[in-house]
Amino acid sequence: MSNLRGLREGLVVVAMGSGFLREFVTSPLAIFFSAYPRIRVELVIAQADEIVDAVVADVAEIGVVFGAIDDPSLNVLIDAERPISFIVAPEHPLAQKTEVTLEEVSKIPLGLPPSSSGIRQVTDKAFEAAKITLEPLLTVSTVDALIQFAAMGAGGTFLPAFSCRKELLAGTVVAVPVSAGTMLRTKAVVFSRQERHLSPAAVALLNVLENTLMLSGSEPKSAA
Repeated sequence: MSNLRGLREGLVVVAMGSGFLREFVTSPLAIFFSAYPRIRVELVIAQADEIVDAVVADVAEIGVVFGAIDDPSLNVLIDAERPISFIVAPEHPLAQKTEVTLEEVSKIPLGLPPSSSGIRQVTDKAFEAAKITLEPLLTVSTVDALIQFAAMGAGGTFLPAFSCRKELLAGTVVAVPVSAGTMLRTKAVVFSRQERHLSPAAVALLNVLENTLMLSGSEPKSAA
C-alpha cells in the first residue's frame, strides 16, 4: 500500500452490472475520490456476459458481476457471497412474512433482469430445481426499474438487499428472506484478465472496493 500513497493520476475502467451501481457510487467511489482525487474512473454498465467480454478484450481493467466466474482466462480478485431477497412494497401481503417460498412467489407478478444477468441465472436455477415454472411479467435490465416495479405494488423482484439499500431504509420496499431450503444466493465477484498486470490506479481502487464489499456483508434492514 505504501507505493500507492504518492499516486497522483491515472485512469481505471470498470465494467459492472447495474445492481452494483448505486452502492458503488455512494460508498467505494466516494472513498476512493477522497483519497485519490486526480485518478479518473470510467464506469461501463452492462450485463454479465458483456462485462466478461470487456475484461477479456482489455476494454475494462476490472469487472464486477453477480454470480460465479468460471473462465480460466480470468482472475477472481474478490469473491463475497450475498443472499438474494424477495423485494416487495410494504403493503404487499407477502411483506409481512418472515420468509417466503418460491411457490408463494410464483403466484404473483414478477419483475426480473434478463437471462444474461447473474441474478437471473441464479433465480432460474432455483426455480428449475424446485420444478416451478418462472414466467416474469416484466423483464428489464436496470435494477432501478425492478425496484420501482416492486415499490409501486405491481409485484415483486429478487435482488441482494444492498442493491436497494436506499429504498429499504426509506421504507418504500421490504426485503423478505427466501426460505432456508432454497439456495438463492449469489456472489459479488470482482475480477481481471488472468495475465493482465493491474495499474497502480486499479490496485488502489481494488483496495477500497475490497474493504467496502466486505463491510456490506451486513444487509440493510427495512425501516420499522
